[in-house]
Amino acid sequence: MSVDYSSRPAPWHPRVALIIALLFSWAGGGLIVYQNFARMGRAHLGRELLINSLLATLALILLALLFTPTEGTQLLILLLDLVGSVILYRLQLKPFQQWAKDHPQVMPSSGWTSLGWGLLGAVIAMGLAFFTSLVVASIGFRPS
Repeated sequence: MSVDYSSRPAPWHPRVALIIALLFSWAGGGLIVYQNFARMGRAHLGRELLINSLLATLALILLALLFTPTEGTQLLILLLDLVGSVILYRLQLKPFQQWAKDHPQVMPSSGWTSLGWGLLGAVIAMGLAFFTSLVVASIGFRPS
């Protein structure tokens, strides 16, 4: 499928999703991955990865809420965040490299233009955390 990049923005380099996921959440990284795949003409893959990144964000929030905050759990959450961000990077690297090979005349979009999507992802993650903590508190669960 050929896409006319004179009227459509080019995808970001995959490292943009890595940085956004590390700084703003997996939800933000998932939004970037979705946009990248849509810009490369493969929106169906982007949707799947966006849904999976939102579910992973929810799982990370539950992990943070359901376990006592010790150094071990905090380190585990930090490591999981890093691993998940690298996974988002790696999943789009080969398709991006193929896109770059097929479109050598088109430069990738500037990573700075992704900040809005990263902030939206952070808001989504905070909303998920807020509503998840309400549900956890309403059932009366307390970490041991």
